[in-house]
Amino acid sequence: MHSLRARLWTLWLLATLVALLVGTLLVQLARNSETAMRARAGAELSHACDLIHDSFAFYATGWSGDDAGSSATRHDLDAVLAAALAGQSGVSGGFWLRERGVLAARIAGNDRPDAAQVARAAELAVSGERTASVRGRSGDDTLVAACPLAGPFPGFAAWTATRPPSTGRDRLGLGLAGLAVLVLGIAGWLVWITIGWSRRIHGIEVALQRHDVEALPVLAPTGERELDRIVSALNDAGRRLEAARQRNAALSERVAVAERQALLGRMAAGIAHEIRNPLASMRLRAENALHGEAARRDPSLKDRALQAALQQVARIDGLVTELLTMAERRQPRRRPVPVAAFMQERLAGLRDLAESSQVELAADPPPPGVDWPMDDGLIGRALDNLLLNAVQHSPPGGTVRLAALQEPAGLRFTVSDDGPGVAASMLPDRLFEPFAGERPDGTGLGLAIARELAAADGAELGLVQASARETRRNGAEGAVFSLLLLADARP
Repeated sequence: MHSLRARLWTLWLLATLVALLVGTLLVQLARNSETAMRARAGAELSHACDLIHDSFAFYATGWSGDDAGSSATRHDLDAVLAAALAGQSGVSGGFWLRERGVLAARIAGNDRPDAAQVARAAELAVSGERTASVRGRSGDDTLVAACPLAGPFPGFAAWTATRPPSTGRDRLGLGLAGLAVLVLGIAGWLVWITIGWSRRIHGIEVALQRHDVEALPVLAPTGERELDRIVSALNDAGRRLEAARQRNAALSERVAVAERQALLGRMAAGIAHEIRNPLASMRLRAENALHGEAARRDPSLKDRALQAALQQVARIDGLVTELLTMAERRQPRRRPVPVAAFMQERLAGLRDLAESSQVELAADPPPPGVDWPMDDGLIGRALDNLLLNAVQHSPPGGTVRLAALQEPAGLRFTVSDDGPGVAASMLPDRLFEPFAGERPDGTGLGLAIARELAAADGAELGLVQASARETRRNGAEGAVFSLLLLADARP
């Protein structure tokens, strides 16, 4: 049971069961007490009736008195009652004659019994010649007992009556009502607590859901001490998280600056190296052509020096062009492009170079009719760089393959070759860095430019690890590059 609401309602259910048990016990105790008090009152009435019987028997010995209705007889009967009931507190008594009803009576206080109730008890006693007890009607707690009397009057009986002490029914009813009110009050209190806690917890939940995920919101106190401790802890955690985020942002910025500075340093060193070598070659050839002994013996040396200088200038110009291409970052202009024809255009542009290098070009296009939205200028130049890199690294007789496959993530181009593969020292961080290439006749910008061009169109360029590709038929490991055009980037 992990819910606070369930625990509270379980507590209320237990309290209700306890209240029901207590109420049942109180009712049972009240009933037992009432039964005991009535039994005691009945015994007292029987004893009082026996006292009247004995007193009247003594009085009636050798009776030769007047008629039962005479005043003298009534006076004598009153005297008998006074003597018999002298020690019976709260007990009324009298004589009853079938023909005349009550002849004499001694009433204790104001509790005069009902005449019909007295007659019914006396009639039962006379008819059965035994002591009889009769309870009052509903709402009347008076108890009447009667006993037959032997004497000069036929159908003559003595009766006694009393009202048993109150059993506290009213107080019992008030007690049970109080228990019911207590149970209902506990239920209402639990409902109030549950609603209040649920509302406050929901407020905290909404505040956390609506706030920026990068930081925790500042929560207002709820007014509940236990919840406010959690709110205070969350606010403290939010402040610590924000401080940590700021420290992390500052550290990330410093790391980024350091990485940019390191990259700029490597690029500057690479550019200086790439430019210094052609310049040194041109200087050496120019000095030899102008001042060398060989120049005096061979006048054509100057022409060859100029040709070599032009070649080195072209090399420097190509380097500058590639640097400008890498720095260029324009907005992509996507349009539906037939993928198969697009792939053939890429291979056609490298056909002459591949033939001169004795490298075969192959394509695995998707089914006909597949169009894909892309900036064919950016993606085409990126694939051109990958294909050129593959041709340059493939041995004579090798194969460079361009494939395309539709996946749930998007359209994936792969460029594979039969070359020596990627050196372990180049994986994974340095592979796409500028001037990271190890070919002496290359600039080291091809893969870096390809990644920049792919990123400009929202594509992802990476190297397929050896464990995720098949080994070439000739046993060469080769390299496989993947360029993924994301489906999410489609209009």
